[in-house]
Amino acid sequence: MNNPKFVSREGVEEMIELYHLSRTALSGKDDSRHNRIIWAASEFVKKYPDTKKTLAYKDLAAALE
Repeated sequence: MNNPKFVSREGVEEMIELYHLSRTALSGKDDSRHNRIIWAASEFVKKYPDTKKTLAYKDLAAALE
């Protein structure tokens, strides 16, 4: 995993878990990689509202590459 720029390493690890959970959450809907990352970042921001969703998205997407 790259060093995250905007979210802590632990935060990115938590978002990766959310990313894997997103397949279940988005079951029956468009569960493309992009939508799964958006969902994971959104759920992360709900828990940590001081984090910007766009920045969480960027770190998660980079970690998944």
